[in-house]
Amino acid sequence: MPKEKDYTTEDFGASLRRAFVDKGFPAILFDGWIARNEFLRDGVNYGLRQGWLYEESEVNESQYTAVNYALTDKGKKHFRLLSSVA
Repeated sequence: MPKEKDYTTEDFGASLRRAFVDKGFPAILFDGWIARNEFLRDGVNYGLRQGWLYEESEVNESQYTAVNYALTDKGKKHFRLLSSVA
């Protein structure tokens, strides 16, 4: 039986808000090590499904993969970093 998750979609939004608004990060790096963290992985996937994040860049090497995710205009508007979308 799968383990019950102890976080909600509101937790994902709060986590993304901390990274992009509170800390002012232009992008978040997601590599193989971070992908092992279920909450972070689910949070990025939630942001992608909401249309808040996009894949800014990707590095694929023989034993290392990393992806930078940044806010879309929709994400910037959601987190009030952009007043309107053109």
